[in-house]
Amino acid sequence: DQLTLDLTGVAGGRPVRIEADLRHVEPREPAGVTTGSDLANRRTSPAGQQVAGYRGRPIAHSAPRHHPVGWVKLSGADIPIHKQLIDAIPQLGRSLVESLHPQGAIDFTFRSEWKELTQPRAEVSLDIGLKDCSIKYDRFPLPLRGINGLLTARDWRWDVKEVVAVGTHDSTIVKCGGSVVPRGTGWH
Repeated sequence: DQLTLDLTGVAGGRPVRIEADLRHVEPREPAGVTTGSDLANRRTSPAGQQVAGYRGRPIAHSAPRHHPVGWVKLSGADIPIHKQLIDAIPQLGRSLVESLHPQGAIDFTFRSEWKELTQPRAEVSLDIGLKDCSIKYDRFPLPLRGINGLLTARDWRWDVKEVVAVGTHDSTIVKCGGSVVPRGTGWH
């Protein structure tokens, strides 16, 4: 009842490593309700309603979701920013990234971890290293190049750390840092 992975895929022509170490992958059968044939099993709920399920598990909206204990990690280095990468970003963030017209490469590490079976959501972290990137934001006419720095996400809070860029002239240097928290339909 354990899954261990160490795979390598490709994104933008660069290797991406996929690692996982998960336990309690398959939920245990509830005592006394499995049919032995793995077919739907009818029984009466505490409220007196007929319910059916697969492998003895009733179908119910209030049933706790099963998840394993352990972690999944994806990482890559020198991944070029390309259309498929941007398309993989959730819509809220994708519209922002598309408006920047980014170019360049990134290093990244994504990790999702469940420490306990009762944990309602995984702890998720993401680190994105910007490597000689450039942007031209739709709403700000000054293009920036040579962008280097680190973006981190913990509990849906994004931190911008030591990001430095050069403007159209080498004498124009932009430095930024801070936090961004997505809320509702916009970024704050």
